[in-house]
Amino acid sequence: MQLNLQRLRNISRKKMLAGVLILGMIVSVVALNMFRSKKQEGILVNTAKAEIKPIQDNVFASDRVRLCAKQEFYTFTGTTVKELNVSPGDRVSKGQVLGLLEKGLGSAA
Repeated sequence: MQLNLQRLRNISRKKMLAGVLILGMIVSVVALNMFRSKKQEGILVNTAKAEIKPIQDNVFASDRVRLCAKQEFYTFTGTTVKELNVSPGDRVSKGQVLGLLEKGLGSAA
C-alpha cells in the first residue's frame, strides 16, 4: 500500500492534469454520441390513397407447359373418341377443338 501511495506522490501535477483532461474528453465524446443516438430520426415514407381496381387474372409467358400428371377424359355415355386433333407436346389455344366423339355427341374440349 505504501508503495502505491509513494508512486502517486511522485506523479507530477502536469501528468495528473493531462490524464484527467484526457479522461474528461473521452467521457464527453461518449456522452455526446449517446445523446445523438437518442434523437428520433424516422425513415421517409410515401403514402397513397387506397383504391379499388379490378385484378387481372391473365398471365403471359413464352414457354412450353408440361403436365405434372395425366388428365383422363371420359364421358358418362357409352361413346369413344372418333378423332383426336392434337398430339402430346402440341400447343393449344382457348376454344380449339381437341377431338371429336362418336355418335355426334359433341366435341371434346
